[in-house]
Amino acid sequence: MRILLLETEFIFWSAFLFAIGYWLCENLLGNAQFLWEILILMLKWILLIMYQMACFQLYFGNRSFDSRVSEISGPVAICFLIAAVVQLIFVKNSLVPNLQSDFKIVAHRGSDGNNGVPNTVPTLKDSKKKLSPDYSELDVRQTVDGRFVVIHDAMLANSSGKEREVNNLSLGDLIGHKVKESGHAAYLSGYSQYLEAAHQIKQSLITEIKTDEHDNYDLAAEFCHLYADSMIDHGDMVHSMDYRIIANVKKSEKRLKCGYVLPFEIFSMPKGAIDFYSIEYLTMNRSFIKAAHDQKKKVYVWTVNNKLDCLRACAIGADGVITDNGSKLKRFLKTATKDDFSLGCFINSYATLK
Repeated sequence: MRILLLETEFIFWSAFLFAIGYWLCENLLGNAQFLWEILILMLKWILLIMYQMACFQLYFGNRSFDSRVSEISGPVAICFLIAAVVQLIFVKNSLVPNLQSDFKIVAHRGSDGNNGVPNTVPTLKDSKKKLSPDYSELDVRQTVDGRFVVIHDAMLANSSGKEREVNNLSLGDLIGHKVKESGHAAYLSGYSQYLEAAHQIKQSLITEIKTDEHDNYDLAAEFCHLYADSMIDHGDMVHSMDYRIIANVKKSEKRLKCGYVLPFEIFSMPKGAIDFYSIEYLTMNRSFIKAAHDQKKKVYVWTVNNKLDCLRACAIGADGVITDNGSKLKRFLKTATKDDFSLGCFINSYATLK
């Protein structure tokens, strides 16, 4: 019980230090962020050593915890100071050159901040005007009559509040349905309408095909039949979390670029007819991205909404980020300096599952 309480205390103080450091970096310190995060890292590891020592003391020792800490505090401080200087030099000179010169900003669900209802035509147009993203990402689902509607969720609430499954409704039932989010309102649209609007404003798309247990995988062939030629002509791409969908899309239309959406990357890289990967940011790592690049495949990271995660993605070689805050990240990357590529970026790029 004492060790459990000690561990809880260690976690609390580590989280507290990182929260204070992050707030200071965001609001007060500017380019001093890099040095500050080194100091925070030092404090974190000192706390960790103290925690481990306390555990050993509880199990094996008779001397007081305070006396043991005082004996090693000087050597520990010197070691961490040397490590901080080495890491500072290493990060600033070896991490930054890995940045991709053609780094892409992808508008998640077509939105840019809280500028409208995601996955709707008005939001697509507004994001194009304000952000002009390299790609605008969206979600589609097949309707009961074999068409496709632009929507993320599998369930849709009607005016009475009762939910119905999207794939049990026709496109006619869905078009014109008013949806609300974050104080905005807009109408659902069919994929043909959305595609036409995007091509009129010259906005390239990455379309995620959503599926559930009721869907037939023949929907990939129908999707290609309806939209592939137009998408290829305008440089659009498609991705999905369901590999069978991607395989069937490639089987139906080899020219259409397809990506595999990975909610995590722990084991080995998936093989198959894939042109790019969309990987969740918590498990992004340098080795995966290098392996993908060795196969001439790009890697986009989702959903990246803050500067630190964007810097991490840049620094480990990702080709772009899928984000809800494209304008904010785009402005930041234009003015980013070497000092902005902080130690947090370095640590997180290596402290992953691979």
